Amino acid sequence: MPMKFYAMDTCFYHAMGNYKWSTRCEILKELGFDATYISLFGKEEWDLLDLASQSEDRYGIPVEAVYVTPECTDLKTWQQVANRVLPALDGSAELELAIMPPTGEDSEEDIRSIVVDGLHMILEAAEKTNTRVRLYPHLGFWLSSTSQAMELARKINNPLLGVMFCGFHWF
Repeated sequence: MPMKFYAMDTCFYHAMGNYKWSTRCEILKELGFDATYISLFGKEEWDLLDLASQSEDRYGIPVEAVYVTPECTDLKTWQQVANRVLPALDGSAELELAIMPPTGEDSEEDIRSIVVDGLHMILEAAEKTNTRVRLYPHLGFWLSSTSQAMELARKINNPLLGVMFCGFHWF
């Protein structure tokens, strides 16, 4: 099986605005990429979410993964991922979670408990759509190292949960 190459969409965000979805897909196809990625940073990207499962048919390039950043102690953001993102993906793409730092002053034990509850909520929704979920360690976030992500994945112990290795944040 040949290896797929997909492009993270962060190169499409700049101070002058964002490229339209159709333009992004056209550029990536022209450059030879096999798939793309959606980073849910703002309202415009959340609007793109509905295109994720239809992107290959409509634009000729599938969405391989969707990147979201729930705040570690805000269960509303975890619920939004479970109730909005996963149904939209419908198993067509992986979900990558980069867990943001807390906004309050919760203890590390409380934070970990909320994160575990949030992950269980997301994985329950992921099981309904058979969507794989990847923990994405991100420099400066609550989940900031591969070893921390591996420990959390082992604790949760769900076959749909894995860890994304991002070389950019490794170095």
